[in-house]
Amino acid sequence: MSERSFQHAPHGNTLHDVAIMIGKSICAERGYTFLDPRPLADKHIYPGIPDIYIRRNKKTPSGAKVIHGYEDFIIEIESKPSAASVRKKKKQFSGDGVTDLLIVDLRKLRGNDGTAESWRNVKLGDLVDFLSEWVP
Repeated sequence: MSERSFQHAPHGNTLHDVAIMIGKSICAERGYTFLDPRPLADKHIYPGIPDIYIRRNKKTPSGAKVIHGYEDFIIEIESKPSAASVRKKKKQFSGDGVTDLLIVDLRKLRGNDGTAESWRNVKLGDLVDFLSEWVP
């Protein structure tokens, strides 16, 4: 699989699903490596597959790549995150050597009223801009 390709398994409501695909597309454009999420599904406690699992090369302040330096990120796209769901995600993905867990709250997206059909009110450009700000 090339660096710019990724797999996608549709799940969740339409806005959630489209947001994951756009988020993955942004990661591919930025040259990030997609990591295999399957080992996370096999954990004994809190198994789960993250929405987006990527590796980014570290860079110096001048922008040069750091040899053998990288950061791993799990990005979770959430339609209606609650304190309990955020705690569960933190437990699911803690201790995996992940530099950061990012939880994207789609309720903060302009035009999203939180209903299953709210994706019809969201402009594609607004969704891309919103996710571009969240993806590291």
